Amino acid sequence: MNKIFTHLMTYLIMGVFCSLAFRPVSVYSLDGPLSEGLVIAGNDSIGSTDYPNGGMFRVKSTPGLIPIEDFRCGVIDTERGYAWLATETIPAHIVKVRLGDENSSVEYLHYITLPHVNSKISCAVIDKENGFAYFGTNTSPGRIVKIDLGEGDNPPVFVGALTLESDETHLASAVIDTDNGYAYFGTRTNPGIVVQVRLGEGYAPPSRVGSTVFEFGEESLTSAVIDNVNGFAYFGTSTRPGRVIKMSLGNDTYPPERVGAVTLELSDSSLQNAFIDIEDHSAYFFSRYGRCAKICLGYGFSAPQHIGSVPLAGYVTSAAFDSANRYAYLGTNSTRFYKIAVNRGNELPELIGYTQLETGLLSHKPTLLDTDKGFAYVGLNRAPGRIMQMTLGEDNALPEFVDSIVFDRQDRRFDRVAYSPDSKYVLFGTEDRPGRAIKSKLGFGTKHTRILDNLDLQDTILSATLTSQNDYAIFGTNTPRVIKVALGQGDQPPYVIYDELLLENPERYLYSSFYNPLDGNIYFGGGAFYAIGRIIKVDPGEGNESPTRIEAIVLNDNELPSSVVFDSVHGYAYFGTRSFPGKIIKVATHPEMPLERIGALVLPDEYRPLNDAFIDQENGYAYFLTNTDPIRIVKIILHEHDLPEYAGSTTLNAYGDSVTSFFNSANGYAYVGVSGNMYATLKKFRLLPGMNPPELIDTITFDPNERDISSSMIYPDEGYAFFAFNGNPGRIVDVSLSHKYFIKGNRIHVPEDGYAVALSFYSHFASGNLRFALYSDDIQPNLIWQSEIIENTAEEQWLTIDMSNTTPYLASGSYWLVWQTDSSADVPSYDAGAQGSGLKVLYDWDSFPDTLNVKGQSDLTFNSDMWSAYVLVAPETPKPTPDFSLNLVLNRTVFRPGEPFLLGVTIENLNRLPYYNQPFFVLLDVYGSYYFYPSWTHELDFMYIDITQWIKTVPILYFDWPEVNDSADGIAFHAAILNSDLTSVIGNIDTVTFGWTTW
Repeated sequence: MNKIFTHLMTYLIMGVFCSLAFRPVSVYSLDGPLSEGLVIAGNDSIGSTDYPNGGMFRVKSTPGLIPIEDFRCGVIDTERGYAWLATETIPAHIVKVRLGDENSSVEYLHYITLPHVNSKISCAVIDKENGFAYFGTNTSPGRIVKIDLGEGDNPPVFVGALTLESDETHLASAVIDTDNGYAYFGTRTNPGIVVQVRLGEGYAPPSRVGSTVFEFGEESLTSAVIDNVNGFAYFGTSTRPGRVIKMSLGNDTYPPERVGAVTLELSDSSLQNAFIDIEDHSAYFFSRYGRCAKICLGYGFSAPQHIGSVPLAGYVTSAAFDSANRYAYLGTNSTRFYKIAVNRGNELPELIGYTQLETGLLSHKPTLLDTDKGFAYVGLNRAPGRIMQMTLGEDNALPEFVDSIVFDRQDRRFDRVAYSPDSKYVLFGTEDRPGRAIKSKLGFGTKHTRILDNLDLQDTILSATLTSQNDYAIFGTNTPRVIKVALGQGDQPPYVIYDELLLENPERYLYSSFYNPLDGNIYFGGGAFYAIGRIIKVDPGEGNESPTRIEAIVLNDNELPSSVVFDSVHGYAYFGTRSFPGKIIKVATHPEMPLERIGALVLPDEYRPLNDAFIDQENGYAYFLTNTDPIRIVKIILHEHDLPEYAGSTTLNAYGDSVTSFFNSANGYAYVGVSGNMYATLKKFRLLPGMNPPELIDTITFDPNERDISSSMIYPDEGYAFFAFNGNPGRIVDVSLSHKYFIKGNRIHVPEDGYAVALSFYSHFASGNLRFALYSDDIQPNLIWQSEIIENTAEEQWLTIDMSNTTPYLASGSYWLVWQTDSSADVPSYDAGAQGSGLKVLYDWDSFPDTLNVKGQSDLTFNSDMWSAYVLVAPETPKPTPDFSLNLVLNRTVFRPGEPFLLGVTIENLNRLPYYNQPFFVLLDVYGSYYFYPSWTHELDFMYIDITQWIKTVPILYFDWPEVNDSADGIAFHAAILNSDLTSVIGNIDTVTFGWTTW
């Protein structure tokens, strides 16, 4: 009987799974006054599109890569397909990679830099189920860093750190007990100390529970393994000879304690690495000098025993065990990567052989295995940092090198960018000497931007343009050279078309360029300093063909082009100059005619250099920005048959060492990014007709380490812009220009109990689609109701949605009424409210989540936003008393060894109204002895559940029936739901009985 009950405890599944089913809703209009008796819950006043900060919001940033070296430890999640490797540097870095498969190699995704106090990472453990990792530092005192691993391709996130006691220093080993929520970290001290740490739920930081001090001489705990099944951990020392100390695991009642130890042979010293063979009840500890000691774990509280030792390899720096195939893989301090066979019982491991790697591929730490796909991932503990992918080799076949990521670069600059709003891939050119091309994949909403690859170019890059198919970038340089770079398909790396174009010697400093869709050519503006400028026409070439120079025109004295806009309707280009006085030069680029300088508009003396520009082609205006103190936005009116006309300027109270701008044709606004000594700013302007200059609407400020804006990109359909910053490292910052990729909403108050029958939302533009939802007003708001996708057909009017098909019941109180849009237009209507009246969550267009605190996405933030939206509530008599029908479901009545045991309950909500926090009881009745779910103890226990749908399913137990030596019948489970004060049963009590047999 005790064995059966032990298995019931071991295989307990805790948690409630529910899926909400919603019926379609429809859209209708309310004519005339509201029906008598309906109550408005929400904001029924009409606001405007004057959003806070002009509707701009800095979302997140992606740092460029910096030189990464000295990998020390790592963790892997093969089920999700990612690994995280940490460095023992100051500061420390954690690098996230996507694992490879038969069709792809290991791929770098992101890195994060930890605060300096959390430097020198030396050991790590992972809680895969909850998505966190814990890193110990080789510092005094030791620190334990908690990291959110990041959902999917999202980067890891620093959660918090725990500083240990002053004598708990230089952490060197770690094991984790996720079942009980603890990790154990071993120190390099004498005597060695094992610190027990509570992991902390969710984003709670880790906390210290206590420590176990070993005996004097049991020092420097540099390796460790854990036996979670039997509740012990084993720590190897870096002494001569080495010792393996056995320690019981702790829990909330009993602290961990030293059980015993075994001293190894004299040559088994400095035990740096280890792995455990649970099936064989043994463990293997490796000395740094290549010897392997096999120990028996010892049963119960008996001490471990030394089985024997064998020399296997050179200086072992990492070890990993493939328990399914019984092979282990050893990284060394040489260029050899070893494979050994792991035998059972008293047989020692045998050397299969080693793979000889290239010179420089040495000091392997750590080694992580993906046994399902047959790969090992090995970090190099040296400079430059490298992560290698190796095959494991079937049977006795040796591993083979597949590919590697090398971290010998530094992305400090993102000066020029070639991009198209139709492609999510961009190519940056740098003003380094020599320049480089950096390929990035932009992320929108919850998806993060990634730096994919880079390559060295010959010269400093001054301009960049994509060809028509977005598959090649044409770079202008500081020399008479034009470089063509293939972007690379998908995530593939870019490559140079090496037969580059050499221009004539004066045709250098190519600061401006554009692609002409009318003839498929690239046009450059350039010229040497203190020389006469030129406009050069270049054929980019088909496919991998090299570009060719077609023709050029020579400009007048002191006309050195530095910026350009192109009117593709009429075929004219307008080049702004950096020379004195400032000019805007009009050039004809008609396909069947030679290049022609039409003339120039001369600006006031202070309006130069004109280093950036954008065009409002539909309305016939262009705008040029000066790099002056203060900055000016110069407006010109375009004329097809005449020179452009000066239409005034707007002065910014800012000086720009660099300035970047663009026009959003989707909403008619212009955006100007301005660098600053302390921080950069982004300014939004309304473009006005006629001679009226742009009008400043609002400004947002970037973070303090985001100062030097070098380039920018806009994606009007996505309502997103990206700003590249030079720095150490450089970074790409995502900025939302719209409400797309968010859940937004405001708090509403329902004055009395009733049913929600309709929802109204004021829309300024009939654009895109909408979704709506109601959430509870809790610290973690929970979903109550959501609509289907609604086509937004309302323009400057209320959009009203019929909720009568679902009619959620709302008790009096506060709720959150939230919405999403897939449009980048200014759809919602805004009013200012009090702090806490609104909320915002970064979220991709999709069904609403069960809770607004979504792991892996931006934290829920509360603000003062108030949106023109409300629900109509029909007051109702008091909510009927809940009535439930319970049905316990057990898959068998008699169980035999190996058969699955599945217990669950279905709950029918007879009133079909939502009820929350209902006390739910399940009792295991073993001949009159009762055990209460979910703790399965004799103490009274139950759980609160929400019943918000008509039928709810709750899984209770699932495991395979064990081998037993007896039989029984008449064992029973009882289930019931009680009222809030636990005085009466609501609905029925259901019972199932079962038994077991040995045959």
